[in-house]
Amino acid sequence: GILIQYCAIYCKLYRINKLLSATRRNVTITSVMPIFVIYITVSMVVLLSWTLHDPLVWRRDIINESPLETYGQCTSNKPLVYVTPLCILVGLIAIKTLYIAWKVKDVQQQFAEWNSVFYGVFTHLQILVIGIPLYIILMGVSKTALHLLCTFFIFIFAMTLMALITVPKIIHQISNQNEERGRVRSIRARISMSGNRTHVSGLRRAQPSAQQV
Repeated sequence: GILIQYCAIYCKLYRINKLLSATRRNVTITSVMPIFVIYITVSMVVLLSWTLHDPLVWRRDIINESPLETYGQCTSNKPLVYVTPLCILVGLIAIKTLYIAWKVKDVQQQFAEWNSVFYGVFTHLQILVIGIPLYIILMGVSKTALHLLCTFFIFIFAMTLMALITVPKIIHQISNQNEERGRVRSIRARISMSGNRTHVSGLRRAQPSAQQV
């Protein structure tokens, strides 16, 4: 999921950079999709190899004999062999995304989201710096705390970048709608106050008759 997020953001920013730098202004989606396809294909190959050669197996271990306390989890024999290339892929696409976001930093924020990308990657780095030592410490202390840490770690890591990009867009859209409604109400109020004095361009005003005079 994290790899898909970074690949999608990179492809969008890369397309914007191409639009600004190319002499031809026609940059199609297919021209920026190869990087997305390459990264996702490599990650799928790694995951498929992991599933075929060293699949995850459910294992339950006894933590305490009295009172009886057990802890179950999915494990494999050599997970680092497959986790390491996946982490390298995420790190590479994150660096490329930061670089392309820096290149389009002069583009209007609502189109490039470069500011949100910087904050998102910085937040991910903070989560890694704090979460990995906590994970190592809690491994031999409390399995319950370790499970809660992994749950919060995965949720925050997955939602941070998406929230930093989508929430400002939602707020901007709501504020634009409120401003538009305010303008409509203001126009209607001016029309209602003008009453019969409103004149439509192209129409002649009716002259008062002799009886009305």
